[in-house]
Amino acid sequence: MSKKQKDVLMSLHHHLTALAPSGGSNQVGKLLRVTPHSIDKLVGLFKGHTQLIYQCSGLLQVSVIKVS
Repeated sequence: MSKKQKDVLMSLHHHLTALAPSGGSNQVGKLLRVTPHSIDKLVGLFKGHTQLIYQCSGLLQVSVIKVS
């Protein structure tokens, strides 16, 4: 993984953690390193939060594309 890809994952993690319902960092646990799996877990926290998904839809779409 290139430095640019790592930077993108770190930025996505930061934004998703700030926006995630129930304080995303509590749900995901202590972050040792950002991986596609950790981003996927954060995206999963949005399940069932329709209004939040609507508000953050652009960021969530980018997250899913970058992780895929």
